Amino acid sequence: MQNKVWKIAFCNLKGGVGKTTLSVQFARWLALHGKKVLLIDADCQGNASSTLIPESTGIEGQTFATLGIHCTKAAELFSDKCDSVIPYKTEAGIDIIPSEVADVDLVRCSFESMEASLNVASNVSKVENEYDYVIFDCPPSLGTAVAGPLLASDRLIVPVVLGGNFQESIRSIRAAVDAIRSSTPKLKLLGYVVNNLPRNSPLDEKLFENVKDWLGEDVFPTCIHNRLTTLRAGQLKKPVFGFLNKKASRELTEFFDSIMDRLGESRLGLPEITKEEK
Repeated sequence: MQNKVWKIAFCNLKGGVGKTTLSVQFARWLALHGKKVLLIDADCQGNASSTLIPESTGIEGQTFATLGIHCTKAAELFSDKCDSVIPYKTEAGIDIIPSEVADVDLVRCSFESMEASLNVASNVSKVENEYDYVIFDCPPSLGTAVAGPLLASDRLIVPVVLGGNFQESIRSIRAAVDAIRSSTPKLKLLGYVVNNLPRNSPLDEKLFENVKDWLGEDVFPTCIHNRLTTLRAGQLKKPVFGFLNKKASRELTEFFDSIMDRLGESRLGLPEITKEEK
């Protein structure tokens, strides 16, 4: 019997809410527990790719081709002429369909017809059964570039940051999801996660409680605080779970385990990480 493949999109039409940080760390967490993970970097900024592919530095003139990296790029998933899909195997044990830093080809996908977005699901289906989890890091934009990953996904996680445009961003992503679900009813919201919440601030904790009152059970019970360890992990391109200060890793683990709860899967807990993986 074929195992269930979970296809999960991290998406918000607003930028700077931590989609890439959470999707990459979730992929790392799953991989450290022995899960087979494919991460699709559908954001033309290419931040997930440059995090997991050390050579992908974004230096002017360098491309995956000039670096000798041979794989299918995220922009190719929008094509009806993508005969095969070849992920790049990273040292982190995560396979990735990458995008270049400032990926012009992926930007062009935003101006393709909506029919092109349907090709993403079709092309991902060529390899998805090799994995336990397929994770999409979505772009902060409307149109084909975000419709493709959402149409290919089963579940949606929306990272949000409390701020002046918070309610507007929620309404925007709700409208986008409603439009997508008219074509793909399988897409279901797993929940909103409040990210980058300042620590030791009674006002922000009160705002978190207000968000839970407003959105109810759609909000994950664990919020993610703004921690230096998480920032350093991103800068050093490392899993947060390898740092000595475990507050960030415990908080992320609790959030990731709550994802597993909502998927009906077993909790995995804090991963053990070897010296080589740090």
